[in-house]
Amino acid sequence: MHHSFIARISAAAILLTSIALAQSIQLTVDLSDAPRNIFHSRVTIAAKPGPLTLVYPKWIPGNHRPSGPIANLAGLKITAGGQTIDWQRDPIDMYAFHLQVPAGAKELQVSFDTITSGESAGATGAAASTNVLDLNWNQVVLYPQGTNSDAVEFAASVHLPGGWKFGTALLIKTQSDEMVEFNSVSLTQLVDSPLIAGDHYRQIGLNQPGEFPVHVIDMVSESEAALAMTPQQTAAYHLLVAEAGALFGARHYTKYHFLYTLSDEVGHHGLEHHESSDNSVAERTLIDPELRLMEAGLLPHEFVHSWNGKYRRPAGLATPSYQEPMIGDLLWVYEGLTEYLGNLLTARSKLWTPDQYREALAETAAVLDHRAGRTWRTARRYRALGAVVAAAGAALAKLAPQSRLLPGRRAYLAGGRHSHPAADSWAEVSRRFLPLISWRPKRRSQGRSVHIRRCC
Repeated sequence: MHHSFIARISAAAILLTSIALAQSIQLTVDLSDAPRNIFHSRVTIAAKPGPLTLVYPKWIPGNHRPSGPIANLAGLKITAGGQTIDWQRDPIDMYAFHLQVPAGAKELQVSFDTITSGESAGATGAAASTNVLDLNWNQVVLYPQGTNSDAVEFAASVHLPGGWKFGTALLIKTQSDEMVEFNSVSLTQLVDSPLIAGDHYRQIGLNQPGEFPVHVIDMVSESEAALAMTPQQTAAYHLLVAEAGALFGARHYTKYHFLYTLSDEVGHHGLEHHESSDNSVAERTLIDPELRLMEAGLLPHEFVHSWNGKYRRPAGLATPSYQEPMIGDLLWVYEGLTEYLGNLLTARSKLWTPDQYREALAETAAVLDHRAGRTWRTARRYRALGAVVAAAGAALAKLAPQSRLLPGRRAYLAGGRHSHPAADSWAEVSRRFLPLISWRPKRRSQGRSVHIRRCC
């Protein structure tokens, strides 16, 4: 009887989820004003008469903090059947908007603008310029409060600036000129699938003929010259894909897009996703040897996150919606292990030489020796204050250039990036325990067995 009751409850839950997914929220994002850093959103939501609260995503995966740029939302207007509906912002939760759906209404039309001149992908800097844009869907959506992000479906489309091309892991349903409609996906998958676009675009395949799943680099830039990836660089990213497969032994995605923006006009960042990563660097990174070396570890790091952080995620970071607080006490695994393995793959793929890899390890050790914050706060405790520290860091960066801040005070406050101390710990784990493991995975790229702890 007990098992029968549980089975009925499970069936009911599945039915409710199916009903929610059957009623897709329509989302249209007009990006034609992206060069002015304005994204226009129009959201159509099925509704029934009575009270309703719409929410704007607050806790953003990969940022590990309440970084949803609510201050950038402007011009919110809600209508039903042509009738304007009054709304009220919650006096405590600035991300929630209360309204009353009128009698007879079956759907709501919600429109608003997002100002994207700052806080791109949770970092500082603009999301667009006259030549490129970076669309993170959490910035352009509203959804009903209390909804599980896995259980609500979005049918999204975009209107691109004239002549621009784009890259994303989302599957295309239809495309005509600047209008692109994507297959319907859950809100979780939508937010996890950013889009980049630009009038200078290049895509490079990273697979051998007939190899699956497909891996590509989608690049946009301020100039055509900045997209000139050399055959040697292309070979290194081919090797990165092969070496990651050898390291992890399996792939959990159906495709993977490295989204790569090269611009001095937008914010620079790296943000991990399940089937893509959103990376933004200086315009000349591919053609300037020093810049290329500085950013060599970015794509490998975010790629590793697809396994460590997305496919497998610390429990405190796996929340049912973007309004639920994230608990970051396991970020020493999420970020620390990724930092360690990302650097390993940077060397294995020949983006770094063996000497450069060892220099990176030495630099980490030297930096940690002079981080006074580690004398009073562990890496785990530091991550528990991640939201506060990140906000403080952004504020300091705006108030004064890095060179003008006293290094000792910065070190005493921060105690080091969350990834470096933990990466050092994972290196020690590797040194102590991997020699005891006899498992030697095949490396298909070279057709021979190599010990997993071999770095380069």
